Amino acid sequence: MAPFRFLTAGESHGGELGVIVEGVPAGLALTTDDLARDLARRQLGYGRGARQAIESDRAEIVAGVRHGRTIGSPIQLRIVNRDAPNWTRVMQVEPLDAAARDAVDAAVAAGDRRSTPVTRVRPGHADLAGAIKYGHSDVRDVLERASARETAARVAAGGIARAFLRYLGIDCWSFTAEVGGVAMDPANATRTQAEADVSPLRCPDPEAEARMIARIDEARANGDTVGGVFEVVATGVPIGFRCWSEALNSPSTSVSTLLLTCARSALATPAVEWPKRLIGILLSALAISLGAAFWFELLNRLVSLRGAGAKPKDSTTDNDASRSDGA
Repeated sequence: MAPFRFLTAGESHGGELGVIVEGVPAGLALTTDDLARDLARRQLGYGRGARQAIESDRAEIVAGVRHGRTIGSPIQLRIVNRDAPNWTRVMQVEPLDAAARDAVDAAVAAGDRRSTPVTRVRPGHADLAGAIKYGHSDVRDVLERASARETAARVAAGGIARAFLRYLGIDCWSFTAEVGGVAMDPANATRTQAEADVSPLRCPDPEAEARMIARIDEARANGDTVGGVFEVVATGVPIGFRCWSEALNSPSTSVSTLLLTCARSALATPAVEWPKRLIGILLSALAISLGAAFWFELLNRLVSLRGAGAKPKDSTTDNDASRSDGA
């Protein structure tokens, strides 16, 4: 079975975004509603751009799922860009004919920013590197791809991964720990996971979040940006996670057989090792049941035994004595 991986396609103002996800086992329950939660979550947060007010993202499952369950083949998703009709001529796939070219030139002459070739690169983005690498004179060919809009496709792919992890009893969530040098204090993290998830910056520390928002407003007023730190928490991760990776790389392609593969790997590989492991588990349980006081007393006795007996002779004194006798 191929490892889980995905490939995205599409431009920020093109017709749609596309995702191909492979490595998903057959038999996994999956619907568009499973992907909608994270896509809706992506559009929240303080300081989001105006594009979020335009788009209402919903991933459509095009292939790889039948009757609400994966069939083991690659899964194809598509997300329509609602803003695309406003960029029809600028982003059209087919070559511009003479009339369309004249219309674009007229729009450029009139100062239309959308039709004007982009030559001013954004600092901290892929614009300059992409233009140099691919030889583009109009940087729009780069920024349309190197855009935050593309992350919608990644979030949709992550929704599939979340559905699979949920089947295994694993849950993941994240929170903002620092923005622009303003960090949260774990001692003041009074919000629950649900409360933090609906807060403006998803920060468990409400006091720190207020300072983070002020830092964002300050940077925005100065025409600047700030970085940040977020942390990811995973719960329900099974002991011996290596066995799960072995299961995912096994030839089987269904969810049920993956779980069986993992169970066999966790118990014994090969099976003859299981009695040894059982003996080890029983001995460990016995040792724990005796308690700390028993082991402390036993160690004291062992140390006392090592310290008992006559003191060994000093080798230096013996050598000196033998020299005197020989003289």
